[in-house]
Amino acid sequence: MAELTDLLSAILTGGIPTQGPLVVLKGMMEDRDETPDRLRYAESLNGWKHGTLSMGWPIIIPAGRHTQEEAHSALALLVHERDIRIVTSGYHQLRAFLTFLAARWDYTTPLPRLWNCPVRPVSLVGLSAELKKIQTYQEKCHCASLAEALAYLREVA
Repeated sequence: MAELTDLLSAILTGGIPTQGPLVVLKGMMEDRDETPDRLRYAESLNGWKHGTLSMGWPIIIPAGRHTQEEAHSALALLVHERDIRIVTSGYHQLRAFLTFLAARWDYTTPLPRLWNCPVRPVSLVGLSAELKKIQTYQEKCHCASLAEALAYLREVA
């Protein structure tokens, strides 16, 4: 439980960089598709305002049927970037980060640093269900462990 607390704290207090492409994950299996909210948030992080043209960082909505495929699609495209900002809903941020971290090991190093950009704050509501999903995906090697994620965050700090 201490690892989970430390990891959530790092995600919440890690800050959001102002540079690097933004990867917007789709809300494919949600009751309400939150993709438009995520896209608007990415645009706001990029300095875009509705109806204006900006030459900001690329905003990418990667191909994929689920988070693991989206992670591989985005990393294959952005492998030479220094930083990648992952934009998703707060409840999904931990699982998305662990999935990108696991997918990242399939590419040569040095690899981009991963930054968490939750649309809404990470919430403890629904955390139990998310942790069960994370455990299932860890058994399939789709998600990094909490210990691996903490070690990674210490490495890039």
